[in-house]
Amino acid sequence: MKVPFGTKMLLILGLGWAFVASNSGLISFALPLIKSEWGLGGTQTGILLNSFLIGMLVGASLFGRVADLLGRRPSSIISLSILAIATALCSASRSWVDMTFLRFIAGIGATGYMVSASTYLLEFSRVSVRGRSVALLESGWAFGWLLASYLGKVIAPSLGWRPIFLAGIIPLFASMLIYVLPESPRYIMI
Repeated sequence: MKVPFGTKMLLILGLGWAFVASNSGLISFALPLIKSEWGLGGTQTGILLNSFLIGMLVGASLFGRVADLLGRRPSSIISLSILAIATALCSASRSWVDMTFLRFIAGIGATGYMVSASTYLLEFSRVSVRGRSVALLESGWAFGWLLASYLGKVIAPSLGWRPIFLAGIIPLFASMLIYVLPESPRYIMI
């Protein structure tokens, strides 16, 4: 049985969306271990946590333009790759300052993917299903948080927080699936 194109696109982009959520949420579950290892106080912890959100602000501004310049598909691939690499590099952080910088970069990739992938999907969706398509795409967030909670609550207590951040590289491989999708016809027409 052949999978309809719209379903295939939704599944591929939704997988990326789930990985964005997972990489975003890893810090929540690993934070007690990180705070303990580096002896972080409230201010340092706040800066570490908020660096991702500040990166998201930058990513939203930046990747709207990238998607308009390079296309929706390349923008989705680049942003998901940035998120994956920065998250995986967090596993090698020597201090909370290193990790803060890498979480900032990961935040840029996270929102870059959200901006690019949602636009990409919408440009292929019929008007009658656009709302449903975006709702289904964004439901991938729940699956990503489930993965982050599993990594943080089951894997991290026995192996530590570094291996779960190293697992953040997985979206890099998922981004390769986007290559099978065509570029948005609306982008091509601009």
